[in-house]
Amino acid sequence: MEFWLDEECGRRAERKHPPRRRPLAGLSLAVTGGAAAGIGAGFSAAWFLGAGALLLPPLFLWVRRRGSTGLLMLAAFCLMAAHARMSTGGRPGITLGSLLSGPVEYVPFVAVALEDAVPRPARPGQTASAVFPARIEGVNRDGTWRRVDDRIRVVLRGDPENRRLPRYGERWRLRGVVRPDVPRRSGLFTLPENQAVVDPDRAVFLDAGRGNPLKAWCLDRRRAAREILARGLEDYPSEGGLLQALLLGYREDLPSLLREDFAVTGTVHIFAISGAHVGMVTMLLAGLLRALGVPRPRWFLLAAPLLAAYTVTTGAATSAIRASVMASLLLAAPFLRRKPDAVSTLAGAAMVLLLASPGQLGDLGFLLSFTAVGGLVAVQPVFDAWALRTFRRDVWQLPEEEQPEGRHRREAGLHLARYASVSVSAWVSTAPLTAFFFNLFSPVALAMNLVVIPAAFVILLSGVMSLACAVLPGGISEVFNHAARVIAQGLALLIRWAASVPGGHGFVRTPPAAGVAAWYAVLAVAAVMARRVRGALPAGLALLVAMGAAWGAMEARRCRVSVLEAGDGQAVLVQARGARVLVDTGPAYRADRLLRQLRRQGVNQIDVMILTHSDADHMGAAVALMQEVPVRELWLPAATWPSPKMREVVQSAEAAGMPVRRVRAGDEGDWPGDIYWEVLWPPEAVEMSKADDASLVLRVARYGVSILLASDAGAEQESALRARGAEPAAAVLLAGRHGEADATTEGWLEAVRPRDILISTGLHVDGKRPDEGLLERLAKRGIRVWRTDREGGIHLDLAGRPARWPDPGYRIRTDR
Repeated sequence: MEFWLDEECGRRAERKHPPRRRPLAGLSLAVTGGAAAGIGAGFSAAWFLGAGALLLPPLFLWVRRRGSTGLLMLAAFCLMAAHARMSTGGRPGITLGSLLSGPVEYVPFVAVALEDAVPRPARPGQTASAVFPARIEGVNRDGTWRRVDDRIRVVLRGDPENRRLPRYGERWRLRGVVRPDVPRRSGLFTLPENQAVVDPDRAVFLDAGRGNPLKAWCLDRRRAAREILARGLEDYPSEGGLLQALLLGYREDLPSLLREDFAVTGTVHIFAISGAHVGMVTMLLAGLLRALGVPRPRWFLLAAPLLAAYTVTTGAATSAIRASVMASLLLAAPFLRRKPDAVSTLAGAAMVLLLASPGQLGDLGFLLSFTAVGGLVAVQPVFDAWALRTFRRDVWQLPEEEQPEGRHRREAGLHLARYASVSVSAWVSTAPLTAFFFNLFSPVALAMNLVVIPAAFVILLSGVMSLACAVLPGGISEVFNHAARVIAQGLALLIRWAASVPGGHGFVRTPPAAGVAAWYAVLAVAAVMARRVRGALPAGLALLVAMGAAWGAMEARRCRVSVLEAGDGQAVLVQARGARVLVDTGPAYRADRLLRQLRRQGVNQIDVMILTHSDADHMGAAVALMQEVPVRELWLPAATWPSPKMREVVQSAEAAGMPVRRVRAGDEGDWPGDIYWEVLWPPEAVEMSKADDASLVLRVARYGVSILLASDAGAEQESALRARGAEPAAAVLLAGRHGEADATTEGWLEAVRPRDILISTGLHVDGKRPDEGLLERLAKRGIRVWRTDREGGIHLDLAGRPARWPDPGYRIRTDR
């Protein structure tokens, strides 16, 4: 018996399956590489086009010879690069930038809306508005209309509740501030974008019907479906907004706090009509067709058009298009009498999207969607094989001999393990991108997605039934709406709880690109080796955990001083190992941008918030920031200029139970990481004629390297400091008053003797910042100048040990 088993197992081991050929996978790699090369190339598309054309004739002559596949890939690469370059580089002579002479102009123009305008709520320092992409047709300069064929992003200022907003295919005459070719980073690439800001009384509707009739019809059905799903939910606006976001992709009625809870728990993807929604719709269609007795080969003819209509109707997001194309290809396999293959289907979907729009390659939706599905294709089968081995029936036991209780437990464990493996595979595959682009690390997403996806499916089913019963009398659709509302309420409560779980999520500093590449390299090698070596995937996952822990430990020991990009204001972040100290917050209208910069630095809590004085451009965003980030302590100068804004900050801090400390000249102390701090100005009693007179001057030092933060101290304060016998020497100086002429005098430079000077200033100032005379004096002294309006955020990494000459003991890097 044992001999027979050994012989049979040996025969099975000797059986070799021929490798599956996937030409679409190789071709998609060439197309993807060509799209990346075309977008990033700095030369004309004619070079790529010529190279591709030269490669085509040999392909027809040597189509069956060895090496023809390589020529085909190279030709596809060159032709795709030419296509991508022409698509993202614009067409000369008819673009908006070729007609406007300046970087900013106030002009009238005519544009056709390419999507329905999306309302945006008011934010601190910003009014409510509505945003929509458009195709600009003409611009009126100097009283003459000139034809243009270009795209533009339009922002309509003002409350969108009480006015008509542009819809798809409508043509409008607008007048506003236009900025052509503004560099805008979206995902991996920074591409030029035309932008316009229009006041509500400068928008005039002209006509409609300028778009694709099929897309216009789909969007009309979407609006009608929105009205149906709102029936009976007038008293439940939050739940109604949640339903419309889940089913139709309308997110403007979703409460902002609830949206943030979904975001930090890693489940916000259910609000963007994505692959999960298309998968649910595909399951519903498959179940309906099976119940009607339709043969499987014919499913493609019936389901594919419906999936395409659903994708267009819900906004045609990148992930939804990917899922729709993949589902259609999988359904087409039985129709064409082919075996379905997930890898080829994923490759085909990527090719379709990139051929239609090469710029999608750098889009976050494209990257996250294809990375998640790629992880499911590569990693999940390994987990699936483990689950089958773990929960399989004893091979020596006959099926009828197995007890029902044991069979039920085994099958339940198998289904749960396979379901959990889907969430784990997708999370492991997308975690680096989530950290890189959103600075979010959310372990709680592993568990929450196991609950959110089934709940979203039930809500989707209720919504479909509501739409199907809309024509029936008796309010049947309202019954299904309320059923979906109850589930949505429970889901919202669960997400709120998950968002409050300690350690469930956190913000991390942007990981290095090399680290993200190393993560995917290890994951790919482990997934490939797991097919042949048992235990390769667990070993790879353990290595990834070790890599992440090592990077986190290194970041926790880092000491850095960052001058953040705060426009015309100022904000400085001191990272003292585990402690985070924020000196000023910038103006109120920059609150959102400041918060994003803090997230990029991995700030989850501010241990000390220091407000140097009462100017709004230094502390205007303080209240808004306190509402978003926990602040443990507030420091203020002992003497402050009376200001309603400062009183509001103090009242907010006291209401939150936050200690408020008053500091003055002579106060000093230590922060973690051997960082010493000292207050040089103002004294306990100081005469003030304006807020700047009592501006806090703070020096931060570590291992002999000092950074002097002068805030808005001017020439009078500089002289008073020297008269008091202060020693303001520092290697790095943050220039007072943003580099204006009445600060950073010759005497002050002689006393400080800096090697580097940082200037916090914005792009749109009146020309006084920084002062040209100051720049000339700094150049004569050989002092390096760093400016936030040119370099963006400026970061000083402090050395972990005392520096030896000529090492300065710090390293400066910038965001740009």
